[in-house]
Amino acid sequence: TICDLVGQPSQSPLRGLIISKDFLTHQSEFVSLLREAISLLEGISLSSGTEGLDAVLRFISVLKQAETLTGTNLSFLYNKKSAEKLNDYATAKSAFDKQKKAVLGYCREEILTQDAVSLSMQWQEIQGKWFLPRYFARKSFVQKLRFFSQSLTKDSVPHLLDDLHAYHKCEKEYTELQSPAAKAMSMLMNVDEVRKKLQSWVDNESRMRDWFQWCEYRSQLLDMNLKPLVDILERTEVEPSSV
Repeated sequence: TICDLVGQPSQSPLRGLIISKDFLTHQSEFVSLLREAISLLEGISLSSGTEGLDAVLRFISVLKQAETLTGTNLSFLYNKKSAEKLNDYATAKSAFDKQKKAVLGYCREEILTQDAVSLSMQWQEIQGKWFLPRYFARKSFVQKLRFFSQSLTKDSVPHLLDDLHAYHKCEKEYTELQSPAAKAMSMLMNVDEVRKKLQSWVDNESRMRDWFQWCEYRSQLLDMNLKPLVDILERTEVEPSSV
């Protein structure tokens, strides 16, 4: 029987790992990715806000690589909605950091506290003045902004204002996602349980070929609409002769 070959499915250290024939071709690479995923979980605390976010996102990325490689579903190991929120936060943070770097590439850091909307309105008002008043108002405006960027000219003012607008937009999006991201981190997964499961799979790599037989049998049962039986086999201990 299948139980004679793989033991009780409900007690197997490979429980939860559903593999196909193609999996066996890439088994070694799959296990290597699991080892990398386990190492990324070391020292991670999901209760410390977004600290450790890079490692968490790398962990999820490694699991997705393993999924793509073998077709094995691993997304049940973590909360997918939380992962999506963390990815959105990481994208917003990257955009914020990039835009901040762009502005500080030619301006002093104090420029970041300036009101881009107010400055833009002042600049537009200046452009509407008659020639001579416009000349002096523009000169005064540029001179004021040169405190933040000594190389600034009247022609580069629009560029500076656009960059400052973009910075504040990125800052707003990034800041608004900080709290939801911290909550998503805390709900992402149980790190200890996931680490133990992955370690159990890695430690029992030699049993994966036999476990494949159970996965094939499981698939046949599901094709026959016998999911209740599959649930029993995966959750409780049964008499081998009855399987």
